[in-house]
Amino acid sequence: MIRYHVPALPLKAQILRAMGEACLPIAIEFALRPHQMTLVDLVGQGIICGWLLFFFQQEEPFDLEIDASGIRKIKNGQVGRSVSSERIRYAKESGRGSFRSLTVSEHTLARLGRGSIVIPTRASGYEEIKAQVLAWQETRRTSRVLSVKNSLQSR
Repeated sequence: MIRYHVPALPLKAQILRAMGEACLPIAIEFALRPHQMTLVDLVGQGIICGWLLFFFQQEEPFDLEIDASGIRKIKNGQVGRSVSSERIRYAKESGRGSFRSLTVSEHTLARLGRGSIVIPTRASGYEEIKAQVLAWQETRRTSRVLSVKNSLQSR
């Protein structure tokens, strides 16, 4: 079993990211309806930004445990989520630069956040983790193809 530490983003980066996400409605407003904004528009957008920033939560560091049985996300000494190596159905790398990450899940609905573990590039050993996950996924695909092939040959 190997344990990898994933540090939290620096507070400045977390705040900038939250500001970008919270102020996205203003950018969309300007892009879709180019007009001179009234005071009511600005107050409304300000309320939306303030409300989203109010619910901003700091990211906490966590650990990833990886062994032959799968991956476990450990936060404060407790296992939060786990993905079995035999049941990986979704593994995809997304994002750019320092915000790139690998999403691993047993569910096909991982895009919606269902039961997935997101592994950011700042995780120690990110490339090793990615190689292991992709190897598990390839092994699962190969074994599934072989089982279908064997069942067709036995007919």
